[in-house]
Amino acid sequence: MGRSELRLKSIFRAGLIATILLSLVCSNLALAKPGQIELSNWTSPTLSDLYSVFMVNSSEGWAVGGSGTIIHWNGTEWANSISPTSTTLISLSMVGPDDGWAVGLNGTIIHWNGKLWQNVSSPTSSNLYAVCMVNADDGWAVGHSGTVIHWDGIQWTNATSPTNLTLYSVSMANADDGWAVGLDWIHWNGTSWNEYAGAVMVPQTYSVYMVDMNDGWAVGELGTIIHWNGTQWTEVESGTMYVFYSVFMTSTDDGWAVGTWGTLIPQNYTTVALHWDGTQWTYAGGPTRMPLNSVYMVNSNDGWAVGALGTIVRWNGVQWVPEYPETIQIAFILGLTIIAVVLTKTALKRLKSSQHRH
Repeated sequence: MGRSELRLKSIFRAGLIATILLSLVCSNLALAKPGQIELSNWTSPTLSDLYSVFMVNSSEGWAVGGSGTIIHWNGTEWANSISPTSTTLISLSMVGPDDGWAVGLNGTIIHWNGKLWQNVSSPTSSNLYAVCMVNADDGWAVGHSGTVIHWDGIQWTNATSPTNLTLYSVSMANADDGWAVGLDWIHWNGTSWNEYAGAVMVPQTYSVYMVDMNDGWAVGELGTIIHWNGTQWTEVESGTMYVFYSVFMTSTDDGWAVGTWGTLIPQNYTTVALHWDGTQWTYAGGPTRMPLNSVYMVNSNDGWAVGALGTIVRWNGVQWVPEYPETIQIAFILGLTIIAVVLTKTALKRLKSSQHRH
């Protein structure tokens, strides 16, 4: 056998080994550095778009999404949970490990009782985009055409809404104070919902989070970030044109906003994450190319965000670490392996052909 033939065999053998090693690396999760949360042995169990995540604590959490998808975090792994609906679920709010709610399209409402999720009678057929529970006996959901519904501990009922414009998010500072935002801004004063009298001349907002009555944040299109100081909402410079879908604050000095780069070319979408340090919002990178729709922080060193095609990323106190659906990992690995096999067979055929010629 000539040197050229040996070289070809060596090259393709090395290519095969390298591809297999790359596949193994891609199939394993990033290991945590000292002092960080270890992220081993978990992955996303779904390819459905995920629209909302809510963590009860570090070892208990839920996420919901397209076609009624419900997944559960048990402290070790994410796993699919039995869903009572095939309707897309948009928002999730847990009172505790044995009590939680999710809402979605066509007025869908489901309840977690600690054992299973069950459908609950809804007073509306309008799409519901957000739910926020104050406690087990008090909660609100908002949605299309200004829909506002209330949970009183017994049933959900329609509430009087001051707007007919779509509301995408609701957050309650307490039972007597809360905000809902979207194409309009409305405020709950403990007795009624009223349109915000201040001038909030900004593009539509997708998410609001109230730290307390005197501190809150809202985010939306074109890099919109707005702050509530207890008296008025004021736009804060984000320095970006990103589209923010979710904001979550662990305190007045720590919080996150996630979304996607605003572009007209979907293939170029890149996830963005901005961090609030009490003074300013700063770019913290894009942990994945998939848009992130929801973020929830357990504390300043542990948090989760979910998005398109089952994408899940986790904050380990230093960086956001992405995990894609296991099916995507498997497909990628199989694809690489097939390529390696094809290349190797091609090389061997060429070697045999060369041998025959000699």
